[in-house]
Amino acid sequence: MLKRKLAGIIAVMCMINFPVSVVGKADMQNLQYVQDNSVEISVFPENQANWAYFNYENVHEGDNGNAEADCQLGMFVLIADESGIDEQELQNAVLCEEIQELSPETVSIFLEDTDKGNRYFEVNIPDVNRITENGTEYIQGNAVRSNGIYSPELRKYISGNEHVKDVVWISCETTGTIEWNNDFTAKNIGIDEPPLNNAILTGYEESVSALNALKNELTGYAMLEKANETAAELQKANEENCYSVTANVKMTVAINSTDCQVKSAEEVAGDANMDNIVNAIDAAVILSESAKFGSTGKHLLTREEFAAADMNNDNIVNALDAAMVLEKSAKTGSGIK
Repeated sequence: MLKRKLAGIIAVMCMINFPVSVVGKADMQNLQYVQDNSVEISVFPENQANWAYFNYENVHEGDNGNAEADCQLGMFVLIADESGIDEQELQNAVLCEEIQELSPETVSIFLEDTDKGNRYFEVNIPDVNRITENGTEYIQGNAVRSNGIYSPELRKYISGNEHVKDVVWISCETTGTIEWNNDFTAKNIGIDEPPLNNAILTGYEESVSALNALKNELTGYAMLEKANETAAELQKANEENCYSVTANVKMTVAINSTDCQVKSAEEVAGDANMDNIVNAIDAAVILSESAKFGSTGKHLLTREEFAAADMNNDNIVNALDAAMVLEKSAKTGSGIK
C-alpha cells in the first residue's frame, strides 16, 4: 500500500479553467503563473514537473481589493519499475496525450515510499478525444478523465502491464490572487479549435487600450471585473467570428500549509460509496445497484461510483463485483487512505 505525505505539504501553484494542484517547500516565495486561456501551462519551478489539471472558483474581493479565489490543483502519476513504459501503448490504453517522466526526488515530496528503482511519469488525460468515423471527425468526452482515478481503463492497463505498479491521483487545494493579464483569448466554434488572432476582433485594440488606462485607478478585483465585462462586449460585437472571448489572467498562489491527497487506482477499486474504505458496505451498495438496474434499467450509482464498483472491468456491476470487494476487504483489512 502506498504511503503518502498528507499533512504540512505546501501548495505553490495553480492555474485556471480546467480542474487541479501543485505542492512545494516552505522556503519558496510566492509564485506567479500566466494563463492565456488557450493552453494549459503549469510549471513547478523547483523540479520542472508539470501539473496538468488546474481550476479556480469562488472569485471574491479580498481585504486589500485584490481578486482572490479558491484553487484546486492535481495530476496523474504512473509508477513503473526500472523498465519504464511504452508511451504509445499507454496513450492508446488510457487515451492520454502528454507523458513526462518525473524524478524520484520530485515524487518524494508527496509519496513517502519512493523507490530509486521505480520510474514515475506524469500523465495528461484530456477532457475530450477526437474520433473519426466514415471520414467525419467527432469530439467525444473522455471517460478516463471523467471517472478519474476510479476508471476501469486505468486498472486494466495496470493489470495488463508487468512493469506498471500503479497510477495515483495527487491533488490539493489552496488560495490565489488573480489579475487581468493585459489580453484576451477568442475562439471560434469547435470545442478544441485553436484561438483566433485577436487582430480580427472588432474593437480589440481600443478595448485593451481603455483597460490599460484604468490600471492606476482600479483595484485588482475591479480591474478583473472590468476585463470580464469587456470580454463579454467583445464577444457580442464579434459573434459572427467567434463564440468565446475570455479575459487572460495571471494567478499568484500564496504559500500556505495544506493537505495533499493521494489516491491510488489499485486501492480505490471497489470503493462504491467513495468513503475511502473498501468493505462489506461497498459490497451491499453494489448488490443494490445490480438489483435496481436489473429491475428498472436505471442506475443507483453515479458515473464515478459505478466505475469504482466495476471491480472486474467488464462495464457491468453485479454480484461478481461484490464478491471481489469482499475478498479485497478481507485481504487488505478494509482500509484505504
